[in-house]
Amino acid sequence: MKTTQALVRLALAGALVGALSACSLAYDIGQQTALQRCESLVNIEDRNACRRANSQSYEKYEQDREKLRQGKKD
Repeated sequence: MKTTQALVRLALAGALVGALSACSLAYDIGQQTALQRCESLVNIEDRNACRRANSQSYEKYEQDREKLRQGKKD
């Protein structure tokens, strides 16, 4: 019975890691698409502002999201 419980826990942990990796991948793809759009901007100031706005890592995004969810500010 303990072996079965350990296997179930391991499977659930693997599923969680897989789900988080999928979220990170989707975020990265969306961010890359946005950065490609930035490159099409003619005005250099607009292009740089666009790059800054779209350069946040997934980890930072999740931290900020959690703060907002808990009602905290920076």
